[in-house]
Amino acid sequence: MIGEPTDNKSQEVVERALVEKIEAVPFHIQDRVDILLVKAGVKPAALITELDKPENAERLKGLKELLDALSLPNNFEKTLLSVENADGIFEGSIVNILVGKDQLGLENLEKARKEKSAMAEGLALGYPESAVSSYVENAPRVMRWQLPEELKSEYYYPFIKFQLSQENWPLEIETARKWADNVKMNSTMLFDHITAYTKAKEAAMPNE
Repeated sequence: MIGEPTDNKSQEVVERALVEKIEAVPFHIQDRVDILLVKAGVKPAALITELDKPENAERLKGLKELLDALSLPNNFEKTLLSVENADGIFEGSIVNILVGKDQLGLENLEKARKEKSAMAEGLALGYPESAVSSYVENAPRVMRWQLPEELKSEYYYPFIKFQLSQENWPLEIETARKWADNVKMNSTMLFDHITAYTKAKEAAMPNE
């Protein structure tokens, strides 16, 4: 059975020097936000994925150094990948970077992935239980862009990074609000960046 997460209220404020290191790491904005939330203790774990290519070696090395400097337990796993597309079959490998706010957070995510349990993995990543259940059970869900128009201007809208259940979405978005509050407190740069990124992405792909 997956262990109970530690107190989410611990380490909410991250030292400015460490925040600057997170801001500077050359990874996707969502990855940097997730690292900050894990370091702040408001997200139990994060999963980052990167292609295992020679040109990414230095970036992956830099990420490993950052996570160690943040004292965040981590595990870099290589997975073979085979994907068929219009150009044929792509074969290669990806690197899954598992990050925990503590050793328990990392172990919970590792165990969930080893057991191939979508429910356990969603909970290990800090998603609301009802949202994860609706995803696993293929129950009626609400996508972010399907929310009422007035919510799309809310500051926490870009932080709704999980599918919502049709039944409990008003409660589930409180998780996104908590994440948004923490990022806004610790890094206005990352907050502004992910807000702009989400706005531009949905303008280009309204039916994301």
